[in-house]
Amino acid sequence: MPNHFKALFNRGFACDKIGQFDNAIQDYSKAIEIDPNNAYTYYNKGISLDRKGDYDEAIKCFSKAISIEPNKADFYHNRGFAYRKKREFDNAIKDYQNAIMIDPNHFKAFYNRAFCWDKLGKYEQSEADYQSSVDLQPKNISALHHLGTIREKIGGDKLDLALENFNEVIRIDGSYAPSYNGRGLVWDRFFKFDEAIKDFTKAIEIDKKNPVYLHNRGCCYRNMGDLENSIKDFNEAIKLDDRNPIIYSNRGLVNRKLERYELAIQDYTNEIKYGQQDSQGRSNNIKAFNNRAYCLAKLGRYKEAIVDYTTVIQQDKANIHALHNRGISYERLARYKEAVKDFSRVIEIDP
Repeated sequence: MPNHFKALFNRGFACDKIGQFDNAIQDYSKAIEIDPNNAYTYYNKGISLDRKGDYDEAIKCFSKAISIEPNKADFYHNRGFAYRKKREFDNAIKDYQNAIMIDPNHFKAFYNRAFCWDKLGKYEQSEADYQSSVDLQPKNISALHHLGTIREKIGGDKLDLALENFNEVIRIDGSYAPSYNGRGLVWDRFFKFDEAIKDFTKAIEIDKKNPVYLHNRGCCYRNMGDLENSIKDFNEAIKLDDRNPIIYSNRGLVNRKLERYELAIQDYTNEIKYGQQDSQGRSNNIKAFNNRAYCLAKLGRYKEAIVDYTTVIQQDKANIHALHNRGISYERLARYKEAVKDFSRVIEIDP
C-alpha cells in the first residue's frame, strides 16, 4: 500500500474537521483510487458529503462501505442519519434497526430512531426508543428532554412522567431553556396556568430570541383568558419569526375573540400564505380559509366570505361548517336558491 494513501486519508479527515468538505471529499476519492476496498474511506467520504448537504451521494458511499463491511453499526447509523435528513424516515428506521441489531447499546441509533418514530406520528415507539436512550445514558439532557417531550405529546397518564423528565433535566442543568418550555406545556395541560407562565417566562429569560417560547406563553395567556397579554406575546414572536403560520393562526384566534376582525383576517391571510401548500402551490389549509371566511362575514363582506367557503368545500365536499355558513352568506346577499342548495346539502349530510 503506497504511503500516501494514509496521508490522503488523514488529510481528508483533518479537512473535514475544519469544514473544508470539498477538499476532504477530493482526498478520500484519491485514496479510494489507491485502495477501492477500504470501507472506512467510503464511510468517511460519506460523512463529508453528508456534512456538505449532498445526502444522495453520502448514502451511496455509506452503502458501499456496508457492502464491504456489513457488520459495522456506525455505517448503518450514518446512512440512516442521511435518510433522516431527506425525511425518508422509514428508510432511516430500517438502518437504525440494523445498527441496533449489531450493537444493542448504540445510543445514537435509539435516539435518532425515536426522532423518526415521532415524525411518523408513532409516539409510543418513539417513547420506547427515547427510554432506551436514557437507560444507556441516564444523565443525557437531550435524551431526557425528548423523552419528556414525547410523553407530553401522548398526554393522559404520561403527563406526570413527562413532568418528572423535565424536572430531572432542570436538576442537572438549571439553564436548559427547552425543558422549562416543556414543563410549561405540561402545567398548561394540567390547567395550572400560573406555574406554566413562570416556566415559559424562565425559558424566555434564558433564550430571548426563541419565538416558540413566546408563542407558547401567548397560548397560555389565551387559555387563562388574558387576551391582551396573549396578543403581546404573539406580536413579539412574529417579530422573531414572521413566516410562522402557527403563530398567525393563534393570534388570529385571539383577535377574533376580541372581535378585531380586520386584524384576524390579516392573520389568517398570513397563515394561508406561509402554511403548507399542494404541488400546484395552493394552500390546503381548510381551517384557515374557514376562519377567514367567518371574519369576512362578520364584517358584511359576504362575497369574499363565499369565495373562502367555496375553497373549503372544493377540498372537503362534506364540510358542514363551510356549507352552512356559505348558505348564510348567500342568504344575506338575497341569493336564496344557492342558500337553499347549501342548507339542503347540510341536512343531507347530517339529517
